[in-house]
Amino acid sequence: MIHKGDILIVDDTHASLKLLTDILTKEGFQVRPADSGELALSSVAAKLPELILLDMRMSGMDGFEVFQRLKAREESRTIPIIFLSAFTETDKRIEGLKLGAVDFVSKPFQSEELLARVQTQVELSRLRVRLEHQAIELRLANEQLQIDIRERNRAEEALKKSEEMLQSIFISTPDSITVTDLNGRITFANQSAAAIRDVSSAEHLIGKSFYELIAEEERHRAEESMKKVIKEGVVKDIEFVGLKSNNERFVGELSVSVLKDSSGRINGFVGIAKDITVRKRMEETLAATSEEREKLIHELQYALENIKTLEGLLPICSNCKKIRDDQGFWNQVEGYISKHTDAKFSHGICPDCSMKLYGDLYARVIEEQKKEII
Repeated sequence: MIHKGDILIVDDTHASLKLLTDILTKEGFQVRPADSGELALSSVAAKLPELILLDMRMSGMDGFEVFQRLKAREESRTIPIIFLSAFTETDKRIEGLKLGAVDFVSKPFQSEELLARVQTQVELSRLRVRLEHQAIELRLANEQLQIDIRERNRAEEALKKSEEMLQSIFISTPDSITVTDLNGRITFANQSAAAIRDVSSAEHLIGKSFYELIAEEERHRAEESMKKVIKEGVVKDIEFVGLKSNNERFVGELSVSVLKDSSGRINGFVGIAKDITVRKRMEETLAATSEEREKLIHELQYALENIKTLEGLLPICSNCKKIRDDQGFWNQVEGYISKHTDAKFSHGICPDCSMKLYGDLYARVIEEQKKEII
């Protein structure tokens, strides 16, 4: 059963203590009786009541001393206290009010008056507790709000700096950066994206389909690449043939990654591209040059493999002019050279040898040749 309130009654007169206990218990209040100031303080220390009915005049520790001790303690100073006093003790009532009593109940007790005053103070006590709790909650909520505001301000400042940094990167990077939705429609492009396609402003690209900027024969491959991006999250260094504003073609290299919303769902793509046409031409030129160089090297190697040379010191007879080979055999000059080179010999006779061998006959032949010339 839910009681109407937890009340501590302090009175050293047992008749009054019993009467008050009976009246309040009958009305549904939970009552704790105490017949001395010491017992009252112990009861409060064990559990705080919602209201205390305190007799002003008690033997030993009187009501005023009990009151002052309760108000001196942090945990009990806010408990409302109604003094019990004789009707004629006006000066004591004034003193009690000055100390902080919330009300008085006169002896002899009137049940209706007693219940009305008690019920009012219990309700006020509960209202005060609720207000205190609400004040604490409000203070904590306000402190948390201030923390949240500071955190949000820091987050906004960090976001602003991040956006400024990204904007700086977008503006300064020589690479084309485009952001598209899931259908490939361009929602953002930097100036380099405009430059790579020979348009004056990135605004001209907004709303266009990314696939329109790729050569028609490349579009199917581009769609397949986007499916791969969705599956893997990122695809790097895709070569493609792009179209400029005048339909001139260029070779590009593209890396694409997915964009996700706060729930982790893919809601678009970001692509970074660069024109590699010049690089591809240089690679082709280098490849052709390399091929020609390899061909020339091959031809030279073939020629070298088919050339025989004589070098070093050759032992030759000073009289017959024979040459000694590596095995120690002496060979005629033409035989040795034919063996060690690809040279061929055609035999004839020189003028000196003709004169030596044929003498006058050779001289007459020469004279006749001179006459014919004349």
